[in-house]
Amino acid sequence: MAEPTGPQADVPPNHGDNNGWKQRHGLSEADQRTGKKLAARIRPKLEALRAAGDFAPASTQRALLDLGIKADAIEVTGMRPSIGQETAPPGVVYAVRFAKVGCVIGDVRPERVMVEVSASAAEFGCLEPFSH
Repeated sequence: MAEPTGPQADVPPNHGDNNGWKQRHGLSEADQRTGKKLAARIRPKLEALRAAGDFAPASTQRALLDLGIKADAIEVTGMRPSIGQETAPPGVVYAVRFAKVGCVIGDVRPERVMVEVSASAAEFGCLEPFSH
């Protein structure tokens, strides 16, 4: 029997099935444009928080609400500690749902602001649940 080679050599045979729940929907061109416009509005607000050294989840939530985004479309959480660490690094993770299928997701950290347009996933919506 031949040994598997290539990039999938260390992946269990059922890897695809086990991770299928992470698959995100596709976005139409119109939804992509909507998401990019929303992301362009979000980035400056979050850059201002980063510049001020404000990594509190409540501040990120407030900044997104100030843009007129409805509270039920926003999810914000603090960063999680790395495995073996007791203290979480400074920063927040956020998601904003739009058009029933889209998400603007990212984080705010001392070294960067990440803003990405993505589709939601059927199993969890915008933010993938934490797992080890």
